[in-house]
Amino acid sequence: MKYRKLRIAWSVVWGIACVLLIALWVRSYWRFDSLTGAAIYWNDFLIQSVEGLLFVSVDPSGKYDHLELTSDVLTEPANPEHIFQFGSNPNQGRYVGLPHWLAALLVATAATLPWFRWRFSLRTLLIVTTLVAVVLGIVVWAVRASG
Repeated sequence: MKYRKLRIAWSVVWGIACVLLIALWVRSYWRFDSLTGAAIYWNDFLIQSVEGLLFVSVDPSGKYDHLELTSDVLTEPANPEHIFQFGSNPNQGRYVGLPHWLAALLVATAATLPWFRWRFSLRTLLIVTTLVAVVLGIVVWAVRASG
């Protein structure tokens, strides 16, 4: 099997990330965790974990110049209205909210992908590309409808 050690290393790294996401998911029901910092091109990013939801936002304000990790006790329940949230907020910029279980599932999928034998035709590639384009179109439509 070609590149076996690379496949093992890939799976171990993504497996550890999946376990850490599950731990963050469990922790999110009694703690509010937040990571803020400056990203490339003078955009700020904000990652928050609260009550089973993971929020990721990008803000072009440029008010952060270093990484900052904060954690507070969750005093009152947030009770999110929807499982998936997309939109724009003047305080946080554009944001996406998704459940922790979905993020853990995506990371676990990334851990298992190198172990599949990939033999597919051009027709399969075109069908998958079309499906990805449809899903991305639905995401853009949902973001524009909510904001």
